Amino acid sequence: MNGESVRIWHDRWIPSLPHGHRIPQGNMLVSRNLRVSSLICGPLRTWDIDFLKPFISDEECKAIINTSIGDQM
Repeated sequence: MNGESVRIWHDRWIPSLPHGHRIPQGNMLVSRNLRVSSLICGPLRTWDIDFLKPFISDEECKAIINTSIGDQM
């Protein structure tokens, strides 16, 4: 799998979290089919975590930041 095919809210992509994926929090509407690739900042290949912060806990945020971005994402 790569970031283009991995769904943030459904697929197991965060190894350090018990379920490996997140369930959106809060009352904001978010696409259930949002892909991990949408969280990767271009050529620097870093996480755009600010985009997700309103939907996830601090623990989940830290887990994503500590997840390596593979060459195939």
